[in-house]
Amino acid sequence: MISTAILDLLILCGLASAQLAQNISPPIVDLGYAKYEGVFNGTTNVTSFLGMRFAAAPIGELRWQAPQLPTDENENGIQKAVTQPLQCPQAAPGTADRNPYRVNTTSPSHGLMKR
Repeated sequence: MISTAILDLLILCGLASAQLAQNISPPIVDLGYAKYEGVFNGTTNVTSFLGMRFAAAPIGELRWQAPQLPTDENENGIQKAVTQPLQCPQAAPGTADRNPYRVNTTSPSHGLMKR
């Protein structure tokens, strides 16, 4: 009996915390040429934006040219920046991306989530 009540309480707490997590809007940064959705880690109080493009991929006519602003790949204007980007082909064999123009940023979140 007691173990069933404890299990029910744990399930209820898990569902409540999942609902709270859904109510927190993800951090968004506007760089002028693109908007990115980052990820907030409540345990470490850190906000990260991973794999943000800062220039268009140097392929086709852009090869051997000055970097150009990246194009918006998402219809609603907000691109996901929540996972580590693929590495450049020169880094190591395996999964790679031909766009070396990506950057990760991580910062303490105090004050950031209040805006």
